[in-house]
Amino acid sequence: MAARAAKGILSGIKVLDMTQVIAGPASSHLLAEMGAEVIKIELAPTGDRYRFFIQMKNRGTAFVRLNRGKKSLCMNLRTAQARAFKRLNPRIVMCSISGYGQDGPWAQLPGNDTCSQAMAELFSSPATPTGHRCTAGSTWPT
Repeated sequence: MAARAAKGILSGIKVLDMTQVIAGPASSHLLAEMGAEVIKIELAPTGDRYRFFIQMKNRGTAFVRLNRGKKSLCMNLRTAQARAFKRLNPRIVMCSISGYGQDGPWAQLPGNDTCSQAMAELFSSPATPTGHRCTAGSTWPT
């Protein structure tokens, strides 16, 4: 008898993933791994720009890894039809990831790991014995 896959603790939960690149897709991937039905909404006409990093059959390898287990839909969110999709539902939980918080002077600036490390002055850390510098979490060059 074939073993049945566990449904996961989030079975029955639907998630609309409107994120791009790394942080949001990584977070919603975890939700998919826990059983949620994740529908990735990508911006028309090209979709998530992370698709084009390190090409592999029109998809970046990191894109494939971060978005496996999700359904995908491409929408132009600037059309009136797409804005109608925005109806309120009291059961919706909205999460947002930002580089510099939800409000304040830098709230609208794009942010990523490299920006965060630069702002924390991690790039001014001492070089390796060979004179190379590397970002936090990366391996030392040989």
